[in-house]
Amino acid sequence: MVRRWGISTAFMVVLVLALPVMGQDKDSAKSEKPWSFYKLSMTVREMDGTKTVSSRTYDFTQRNGEWGQLRVGSRIPVSTGAGNNSQFQYVDVGLNVDSRVQERDNDLGFDWRLNLSSAAADQNPTGQPVIRNVSSNGQTLLTPNKASVMTSVDDLNSAHKFVFEVTATKLK
Repeated sequence: MVRRWGISTAFMVVLVLALPVMGQDKDSAKSEKPWSFYKLSMTVREMDGTKTVSSRTYDFTQRNGEWGQLRVGSRIPVSTGAGNNSQFQYVDVGLNVDSRVQERDNDLGFDWRLNLSSAAADQNPTGQPVIRNVSSNGQTLLTPNKASVMTSVDDLNSAHKFVFEVTATKLK
């Protein structure tokens, strides 16, 4: 009888301790906010003064609070040997963007890291490609459905400027 009472008491203690935890799971599931998604349109413009030389737009969807990645580019072979020992190593060039949209109160923040690289038309005296590179990271306060400048960077090898803009449109 004492043994049965001990087992029953132990079972009751476990049950009493487990009830608040089981109740929290239901409460936390009810209090979670539904997901929000944004369509992001990123435009990269190369400017010569006030004239746009080239422009590219990249559209992607991102969930609120989550980091996303955009990778667009090519691989360029670079010779690492000479003569019969010629070997190649490949260099990735193009646009790499890591970003995150965050809603807080009535504001919309945008965290970003970007890298834009390309092979220049001219080569160095060894015949190897010259790789041009722009890197930047930061935070931008966005107004939904309105283009916001993330950054603008002067090209060190010309009178051109690169302007990076993003427009966020709430999907859900």
